[in-house]
Amino acid sequence: MNDPKDTRTRSSGSYDPRRLPRVGYGIDLRRDLPAMARERGWRRVLPVVTSSLASHPHVLAALSGLAGACPVFSSLPAHTPFETVLALAAEIRAQGADAIIAIGGGSAIDAAKIATLASAAGTSTKDVLLG
Repeated sequence: MNDPKDTRTRSSGSYDPRRLPRVGYGIDLRRDLPAMARERGWRRVLPVVTSSLASHPHVLAALSGLAGACPVFSSLPAHTPFETVLALAAEIRAQGADAIIAIGGGSAIDAAKIATLASAAGTSTKDVLLG
C-alpha cells in the first residue's frame, strides 16, 4: 500500500518549513519558480546558478518568468572561495535583493547561504566571516 506521506517513494515534491528556506526537488522549475516568487511576494530575486546550468533552456525559461529579477550570479568556482562569497554578498546588497534562489549543486547552495548571512550582517571581509 502506498502511503502519500512516505517521501521515500516520491520522485518530486518540496519541503517548505515556515521559518526556513524552501527546498524543491524534481519540480518543473519553469512553472514553479515564478509561481513561488509570486506566492511569496518576492520583487527582487537574485538567482545564484552553477555555471554549468546558467545557459540551460529550463533555467533560462524559469528565470525569464521572474518579474524584476536581478542579474544572474554564476561566477561560482568549485569549493566556494571566500572571495566568491564576499562578491555575492556585495551583489545582494547592491541589487537590493529580497530573495536568493540557488540553482545547482553545492557551490551555488553554499555560496547563497553564506553570502545571504554575510549580506544581512553587513560583512565585507574574510576575517569577519571566520569570526
